Amino acid sequence: MRAIVFCAALFAATSALAHGWYDHACCSDRDCAPVPAETVTEVPGGWRLKSGEFIERGNEKKSQDEDYHVCRVNGTGAVLCLYVPSRGS
Repeated sequence: MRAIVFCAALFAATSALAHGWYDHACCSDRDCAPVPAETVTEVPGGWRLKSGEFIERGNEKKSQDEDYHVCRVNGTGAVLCLYVPSRGS
């Protein structure tokens, strides 16, 4: 029983850490997920997702792990924000 409780606590802590740096105003620490870099293209004025959705420049946020992340409205799937890796100098 202790092992089950320990595993459950470890999983909860890992899940919280995985999303701990997401901006609360954007996604309330949920509804965000990493996306493959090949599904995001920088275009004039912003970024285009492979799905065709456009995120206007100025609505992006800096990714903390150097990967792209998309936050969506739970249920509708509408994009709330896009986390973008920093560019090299």
